[in-house]
Amino acid sequence: MNTLAYIVKNGKAIATVMTDLANGTSVKYAFDTCTESLNANREKNLVNARDAKISRAKKWTNAECGTGVKINDGEFLVYE
Repeated sequence: MNTLAYIVKNGKAIATVMTDLANGTSVKYAFDTCTESLNANREKNLVNARDAKISRAKKWTNAECGTGVKINDGEFLVYE
């Protein structure tokens, strides 16, 4: 079941996401995508992806951050 979580890096909330990934799971995020032309199982790829972790800690509740959308397993496109 998907619940609200935060993509967090270096002590800063990057984006809110709806996911069923566990707290502490490593994910990738980016602010841009490109079309995947080699692998038919993927529609898009992240451009200049960065590593981060999933968190549901209450301290992020009032954080100002973007919104993330899952594009592939463990990969999120972030809108600011």
